[in-house]
Amino acid sequence: MTGQLSTIRSNLPLGFDQLTEDIDDSTFEMSVAVGDTQDLRWWLVAQAVHCDILEPVCLRSEIEEILSKGFKRTGDHFTGRGCVGECEADFSFLEGRLACNR
Repeated sequence: MTGQLSTIRSNLPLGFDQLTEDIDDSTFEMSVAVGDTQDLRWWLVAQAVHCDILEPVCLRSEIEEILSKGFKRTGDHFTGRGCVGECEADFSFLEGRLACNR
């Protein structure tokens, strides 16, 4: 488990209702209700190598699209094409689940 994920799991929860459940020796599942913010998206993108967004599906799809555009933009870097777009979702609160590698 990365240091940041370990800290969030035990010492610095993402929300007051955060619950974690061990899935196996290398994976845990986290459930939490958090504000629907750009900071949440930045955190999820940063943790993409460690976490799978299980719910809500609309957020998982949005993060997948952001990452896909980022990969495409990296490949198009020298052609001047590609850019990460704005989120079109309009909601203010999310309740979701993550599965994270330790």
